[in-house]
Amino acid sequence: VIVLKKEFFKTIVKNNEVFFFLIFSIIYAVFVGMSAYNFGALSRFKAPAILFFILGLILIYKTSNIKIRSNFVTKRLNKLLSLL
Repeated sequence: VIVLKKEFFKTIVKNNEVFFFLIFSIIYAVFVGMSAYNFGALSRFKAPAILFFILGLILIYKTSNIKIRSNFVTKRLNKLLSLL
């Protein structure tokens, strides 16, 4: 469980890369959702949106002091960050 605080939103606004990743993924998902006619295409086109959204969340986690209460998520995220 991630507790959202002011620091979360400050990180989004201050860091240009995080802001780009999150805004791009949201805008891309909206336009793909409006323009794709079948669900097969949606599942194919959602991959870039998910990639940028996850990268934005990882950057927020790395650049701020947000605490995650779940040990499972913390272990997995630290393992992922050690690979970067």
